[in-house]
Amino acid sequence: MLRSLVGSEMCIRDSFRTAPQNSFCVQTPQCNVYSLVFALGGCEVMTKGDTSKLHACGTRPALVNHTTLHTDFRKTDDAKIIFDLTRNALLKNNFDTAIFLSNAYGPSLVAQDTCRIKWFQKVLNPINILDHTTPNIVDEVYPDFYALAPVIRADLYRKAMFASGGVSLEREWVDIKEEGLEDEYAQGICTLLQDNLKFISSCYINLNTPQAVKDVLIGPNVVFCCGPSPRDVRNVVVMSHRHSKTTTADGVSVASAAVCVFSLFGNLQGESKLNEMAKLATQKIGAEVLYVTNTHGTSTDDLRKAVFDECPNYGTNLYMINSNFRSVSGKIDPSKIHLPFAML
Repeated sequence: MLRSLVGSEMCIRDSFRTAPQNSFCVQTPQCNVYSLVFALGGCEVMTKGDTSKLHACGTRPALVNHTTLHTDFRKTDDAKIIFDLTRNALLKNNFDTAIFLSNAYGPSLVAQDTCRIKWFQKVLNPINILDHTTPNIVDEVYPDFYALAPVIRADLYRKAMFASGGVSLEREWVDIKEEGLEDEYAQGICTLLQDNLKFISSCYINLNTPQAVKDVLIGPNVVFCCGPSPRDVRNVVVMSHRHSKTTTADGVSVASAAVCVFSLFGNLQGESKLNEMAKLATQKIGAEVLYVTNTHGTSTDDLRKAVFDECPNYGTNLYMINSNFRSVSGKIDPSKIHLPFAML
């Protein structure tokens, strides 16, 4: 499910269509590997060093997204070529920091990774998932279902109790795009980030203008805000809503997933905020599965208490490197990182 929805062609098309104007694509001459670079003009990447004081590790950062290598070229030098091409393109456009995710400590990377990012999932509508005629959806969400059917079936109902039981959201949330209030809420979100991230985060993108908030966070995503007014936002959750369609002999099977891009809660902690996000995904979006990383103030322990299951095959390393392939930060606790992860 994570592979088919988060990394789907639809996701890539959305990213190309909604990327900031100064973003660009890098690809090899054979077009078998490419990178989409989100240029974050006017934004700084703030990190805390050994002195616990925030400093800008990159005044011209870029998110390197969707780095993809065709399977026929895995044992060639194309992977290193795309890194070199991306590096040259970043230098040409005066970017000093590249932020990206990679499953390996290479190719030929001298840089130390910043942390290990883990993905977790919560199935919001398990019965519907099991009704899908697409085998890989069930296998990816419940890989041991057929071997442990009696045990997992009981677990399914326990996890999905709130989805069918009508449990209400604890706060009044506004879908700002559905209401057409992006401009009104952009300033409130900007103020919330400026007032909170410098105290609770060890690594974040300093979105210091409403336009930067609209470019990086709002973009193609679904944005929920909670607070007394658009100018006084107390909580914000940014999600990416993804669909996967498969045509079978019985018709078209559609799976729906919500991916948490970014979240910041001023008055909810731990398990409570994860439960609120799950309710948003199922009640406001109608998603069947919610995917969350162990970032944005959320620890692995919080996710397990909220009955989220780790996706062990999708863990990845976060890198923040300069033009010399050197890390611009030391090791950072993933829960202290506030980056928009659907854009990485």
